[in-house]
Amino acid sequence: MRLPPLNKLVAVEWLDSFMSARWHDKDTMPECAKIYSTGWLVAKAPDAIQLAQSVSATPGCERAGLLSIPRGCVTAISCLSDSVPE
Repeated sequence: MRLPPLNKLVAVEWLDSFMSARWHDKDTMPECAKIYSTGWLVAKAPDAIQLAQSVSATPGCERAGLLSIPRGCVTAISCLSDSVPE
């Protein structure tokens, strides 16, 4: 999957693991949770991407609200804005 450039505002669709402590029928397999997350794409690694909920406008570009998502869990990603925070 081709990823947008860094520092773009993106929407990511991804699958999260699921855990249930209750009893299930042997033929029932609980599904993974489909998650939608948005944020600034601040890092790309071979095994994960990282979004920031907030990016500072001050020099040094500090970030907050970081979310790392394993690349194997990402099902779709789209660019929401071409603007880069200054």
